Amino acid sequence: MQTDYKDYMVLLDEGAAWTGPPPRVLAYWAAMDIPSGCESIPLGVDRQSPQLRQEYLAWVHELRAQVLKGRTVQEHLRLEGRDSFWWLTLIAEKSPMKSPAIFEVLKLRVLEKLYRNQGCRGLIWVSANREIQDVLRDWCRSLGHSYEWRRLADPGKPSLRDRLKRLPQPMRALAYLAEFWWRRRRLVTAAPDVPGGGRQATIVTYFPNIDPGQAEKGIFLSRYWGRLHRVLAESPWTINWVWFFAPSVEYTFAQALRLRRRFTETAGGRARYFFLEEFLPFKSLLKAVGLYMQLGRRRFTLRSVSRAFHFPGSDLNFWPVLARDWRNSLSGWAAMEGCLAWVSFRELAARLPRQEWGLYPWENQAWERPLNTAWPQEGHGKLMGFQHVSLRYLDLRSFEDPRSYTLGPDAPPLPEVLAMGGLKDKELLEETKFPSQGLAMVEALRYMNLSQQPVESSLPSVASGGKTLLVVTGYMVSETASQLRLLAQAAQGGGLAGYEHILVKPHPYCPVDGILQALTPPLQVEIVNESLGKLWSRATAVYAANSTSASVEAVCLGLPVLVHIPENSLNLSPLRGKAAVQHVGTAADLIKGLAARESVTVNISDFFNLDQGLPGWRRLLTEGEPG
Repeated sequence: MQTDYKDYMVLLDEGAAWTGPPPRVLAYWAAMDIPSGCESIPLGVDRQSPQLRQEYLAWVHELRAQVLKGRTVQEHLRLEGRDSFWWLTLIAEKSPMKSPAIFEVLKLRVLEKLYRNQGCRGLIWVSANREIQDVLRDWCRSLGHSYEWRRLADPGKPSLRDRLKRLPQPMRALAYLAEFWWRRRRLVTAAPDVPGGGRQATIVTYFPNIDPGQAEKGIFLSRYWGRLHRVLAESPWTINWVWFFAPSVEYTFAQALRLRRRFTETAGGRARYFFLEEFLPFKSLLKAVGLYMQLGRRRFTLRSVSRAFHFPGSDLNFWPVLARDWRNSLSGWAAMEGCLAWVSFRELAARLPRQEWGLYPWENQAWERPLNTAWPQEGHGKLMGFQHVSLRYLDLRSFEDPRSYTLGPDAPPLPEVLAMGGLKDKELLEETKFPSQGLAMVEALRYMNLSQQPVESSLPSVASGGKTLLVVTGYMVSETASQLRLLAQAAQGGGLAGYEHILVKPHPYCPVDGILQALTPPLQVEIVNESLGKLWSRATAVYAANSTSASVEAVCLGLPVLVHIPENSLNLSPLRGKAAVQHVGTAADLIKGLAARESVTVNISDFFNLDQGLPGWRRLLTEGEPG
């Protein structure tokens, strides 16, 4: 018997097709290049992002307060005193980079609203994705509506990465611990007692991302802190630099150890350098494993939390989509990583003599929470975070539900002062009621070169020949692969014919060699690892990754900028919403944009505070007063 599809909605996943007559067909996976007659769910996410952001933040806040067996989830996850591991979970962190499933949740919310608004009574899911199938099946069952899964064949053999993701969470945690020990912890000895006396301060920062030319001279100059190094050199403080090592193409951990010795010799006692791993002696490592085992037991206590994975008033439970993140948070690699950070920062704060102040690059990541908690408990001076790159509207890490800031001792652990380098970013945080008394305006250290280089001097003369396309990639492998694939398609369509040089500047934590080798057809490019400040003057146009803040820098310099739209993820562009800036998601759009090379005029002061004398920083470090 022929099924009557007049009240059905059809949802197509990547690679799916539909030839039937239902009234609405939706593309679930892509914002661009969708089949004719389809409507894009990802585009719906972008259009509805203000409401979706608010709903997701509210749901996370309410999940924290969900009462199970007489206690809230946050209370169940207390490990020492009042400190709760809740704030270190992937759910509370809300990172679109670590938790791509957030995008799936938002897409499902858009689908739910469309489905209800259209008065549909049935759904057909055309895909190989079982997690979404489980969500949609149970949702339609709860509504009493018809549901059909037209299962596609799995797309090829799963990669090694995919196989590893399917391992039991405790096995992944054990593998993470073994790798951590072998690659880093075994190579260092426990830090010696830090001598007291004098005026001291501490900066916790990512390493490397340093100036390699200065490093050859034995001078530590972090690109995260730029001109602040000069202020510190003139200051009365001895700085304890604590490096949070991140694997990169620049230096291995062993090479970083050798650099540390050189920097120490050159500093002459004005600075000391430590790896965070040095504050994890064997007994503390055992303590971290013990905390991890506690979390594993509490995961089973919290099994019924799965019923709370839905928005208020919604019948659509997205537990199957976020279940892996929840389990990872309490018994997987994320749990182990969090326990190591928990113990390391407590040990660090306890081992340091009293510090006048502390400082770190603020991204509101999980590892920052134990630092924010342990620092004041040990009686140190003010702890400051520095929001070092442009905020992105849909990077949910940076935001909390406004109610979270009023929870007193149960509020999210934050620095006493959050230093911000731009007024627009400050306004964006204040929209979600971030405590304004804790915000301080300082200079945007990573962008100080913008005030020194006139826009005209950054643009090469066409008459001189040598038009150059600068491709700036991001730090997520999936995003970088998608961006470079689109560039290869544009090259195949003749879109790069007007450019004599294609420079690819990779993120230091995401090498592109393997991605480029896998492209078909191959791209002829030059990989460059110089700082962006040295590359802008060579660029005729810029093709930037969606998530990189380098796109803002390029726009401020007056360069033509094209921002990549990812295939199936949140729009994390800091230039999102700027209508004059072209975002491209198809080869045709990229080819057209590369030919036009249209620049956008902006007011740099709208984005960055660039006073060369760094008065904001000098005031903050000496007085500690937000200004």
